[in-house]
Amino acid sequence: MTDKPLEGRLALVTGASRGIGAATAIALAAKGAHVVLTARTPGGLEEVEATIHAAGGSATIAPLDLAESEAIGRLATAIGDRWDALDILVLNAGMLGSLSSVPAIDPKEMAQVLTLNVSAQAAMIAAFDTMLKKSKSARVIGVTSSVGRKPRAYWGLYGASKAAFETLLGAYGDEMA
Repeated sequence: MTDKPLEGRLALVTGASRGIGAATAIALAAKGAHVVLTARTPGGLEEVEATIHAAGGSATIAPLDLAESEAIGRLATAIGDRWDALDILVLNAGMLGSLSSVPAIDPKEMAQVLTLNVSAQAAMIAAFDTMLKKSKSARVIGVTSSVGRKPRAYWGLYGASKAAFETLLGAYGDEMA
């Protein structure tokens, strides 16, 4: 058994400049995957890329804001021009928004949270669907939250966005089964 079970595989991790996304990208690279790192923060992406390279891994950075729908299409085209298949898609990028009572949710902030946490995730799945289907064993991993399944006071906006995201992921999984 190899210590690089993901050798020759391509992974794309959103929100990869820090936290869960960075840790996930580093772990995937350590297992042999080439990892495409995306986030809005170029400096953070460069640090994660340097960490991966220092450990002998392979990574490419692609700074972008997932809230810009055209950027998702450009990213998919660029990755598709370089690689044939996408083996692992980690949808980690997200936005918490303000914790407030449901009646106090700001409509503008609600639109921003739903755009990033739901619409952008659906757009990523759509943009990379063809590449995922070319993989022999594609995986789509969504980073979500328990508040998407169990409502909690003052977490209504974030919880609603994560519930919608989980439903999208579950439906896509059923469609691909």
